[in-house]
Amino acid sequence: MTWLLGLLGLFALFGTSSAPPPSPPPSPATLVDSWSQSEHERLGEVDVEAQVIADDAARDALLADLPRSVDTSAVEAVDLYESVLVAGGYHRCTESSFVVLDDAGPRFEVDDGEPGVLCGWSPYTVDVWAVPRSALGG
Repeated sequence: MTWLLGLLGLFALFGTSSAPPPSPPPSPATLVDSWSQSEHERLGEVDVEAQVIADDAARDALLADLPRSVDTSAVEAVDLYESVLVAGGYHRCTESSFVVLDDAGPRFEVDDGEPGVLCGWSPYTVDVWAVPRSALGG
């Protein structure tokens, strides 16, 4: 019985939660905009694959797939001569997106958030990031 009380004391002292997930690596990318199905119901009807957008045609194709209720002005305002866009969609509960730069170029990634959290609903989310072309080294 004494060992049980000691064990309970350790749990009370140190808690039972796991360590927070590691932070994404530093990146020169900045979040341009984020749209959620919780604000735009029809966003759940699209599937935005992770992609790098380097020209107007690719940007126009991304924006054409989005519901009309989405304000795309911030994405449209990005100067594609100065930056590339990195976009992707995912179901968001505690997850978040980030951009990784490596030898292959910029890449859209989603962290695991807090895997132990059970969400009743994870609205589909589309994030668009801008990466300065000067950071691409080419």
